[in-house]
Amino acid sequence: MRTALISLLWSMIAATVPFQGFCETGEDVKLFSEVRTMIQNDLSRSLSPDVEVNGIRVVRGADSVKSNMTLVSARMSGYSGRNKVNYDVKVKDGAGIGYGIIVEASYDLMVDVFVSARALTKGSYLTPDGIFSLKQRLSKVPYGAALQRSDIEGKILKVNVGQGVVLKTDHVTSLLTIKKGQRVDVVVEGNNITLTTKGVLRKDAAIGGNAVIYCESHKKEINGMLVDAGTVRVKI
Repeated sequence: MRTALISLLWSMIAATVPFQGFCETGEDVKLFSEVRTMIQNDLSRSLSPDVEVNGIRVVRGADSVKSNMTLVSARMSGYSGRNKVNYDVKVKDGAGIGYGIIVEASYDLMVDVFVSARALTKGSYLTPDGIFSLKQRLSKVPYGAALQRSDIEGKILKVNVGQGVVLKTDHVTSLLTIKKGQRVDVVVEGNNITLTTKGVLRKDAAIGGNAVIYCESHKKEINGMLVDAGTVRVKI
């Protein structure tokens, strides 16, 4: 009965530490903390400085681990699944006798995602003040999220997005065409005077390009630049 209770106690302790497979003494905790640190450093060099080890577990050789063992080396031996990698770990006891165990480490990568700083409308250019970056675990990143600032900055929104939305590559385009018949605000600028009136696109127009509009107040066609999906700027 006493043996069963001790085994149960150690299994409960093992469930609370960041490695699984073997854990009975303070020396073991120290050893496997060193193993985890060595694996973390190796993955940071080989994969990315932003890698994060979530946990490790012994998959072979746990019965070889004894008290007062010293870590010698840890070498990657192959992948065992998505975001999982095996390491051949060498340890030695107090007499200098070496032992080998195999440890599986699960990891995640921390990447930048880009979030709308405010509500943005279709046809808006994405500028630095309209977006900000956050670090996120790659496994938690929404499918299609933009992972490079160049994927979205300077691009045009194809959809309306609210504040705090993770921006995706299919939210933006390099060229957005607005169909003829679209009602727009016409901003007329010149000689320190700015006037705003209403108009209708006479032809399809690309944002950032020339637009032919029928100006309702003047009842004639004029040319300007389509600056977003609902605004044409005219210089006089």
